[in-house]
Amino acid sequence: MYFDDSRRLTGPNLFSDLPGAVMEVYFECEDPQKFANDWQIELQTLLKALAVPADIFCRHFEGGVNIGFTALEDMLYTACEINETAFYRVQAALGSLPDDVEVQTLASLEDMLAKERNPELLSLIAAANDNGVTYLTDDDEFSLGMGSSSDTWDIADIPSPAAVDFSKYDDVPVAFVTGTNG
Repeated sequence: MYFDDSRRLTGPNLFSDLPGAVMEVYFECEDPQKFANDWQIELQTLLKALAVPADIFCRHFEGGVNIGFTALEDMLYTACEINETAFYRVQAALGSLPDDVEVQTLASLEDMLAKERNPELLSLIAAANDNGVTYLTDDDEFSLGMGSSSDTWDIADIPSPAAVDFSKYDDVPVAFVTGTNG
């Protein structure tokens, strides 16, 4: 078995309306159902130990499985690490862990989580949602509103919700174009 992809889910997706993390794993001759069950149990154990509330999801497809969980927007990189660690721990228990893989310890995951968390960001996101204001965020910047009414801040310098006049932000019509047609 091998995993093809481990990624952040930054918003609504195939598995949930919430952000999260997911892995895509392909099986060759192992019992995929047992592995998927063991992986979900290990994932639940890690999430509980880290005090991370989450909904775990599992989607089987021909030759493989997606397993992941919902996560807050300020912990998506660590969420990927948690999921990968659960996967690797199950591989190790089966004696099939590749030699070049280093499995994260609980302490290292706690440290990653503490470094990534941004409660100020979550407060601002909650306030934007409460006020019906569109927001966009990435690793570097956070913005409120759209078009000429928008403001953007460095992620390290976001304002407190109390300092924001949410009434000044508007939306503009948006169209999404999907695909990679060149």
